[in-house]
Amino acid sequence: MFPYGARERPELDTSPLEVLARLHRTFLPYNTRLTTAIERHGLAVAGFDVLTALRRAGAPYRLTAGQLADSGLVSSAGVTLRIDRLEKDGLARLMSKLERSITDSDGPHEAEA
Repeated sequence: MFPYGARERPELDTSPLEVLARLHRTFLPYNTRLTTAIERHGLAVAGFDVLTALRRAGAPYRLTAGQLADSGLVSSAGVTLRIDRLEKDGLARLMSKLERSITDSDGPHEAEA
């Protein structure tokens, strides 16, 4: 699959790259469908990640920015941007400027679960 690799560096095993390339090709259509479905509801994938993390946390649907950063593999600054956007859209609210914890503004909805 990577003949140029064998030509330039014949001692290297490029078979792991072939697996990664296949995984990437399957990810692209999946990601497109996922993004389209989320955006249809007026959300960005980043905001959806925060809301699903809050849902998984259970009542009272509250996590600190650090906990959200850990769950989403982003920096706390990235979490702050996501929180600000969700607040602007009325989907979450900041509970404490010191704790930087947020909660789902409406609580759980069985129809949305």
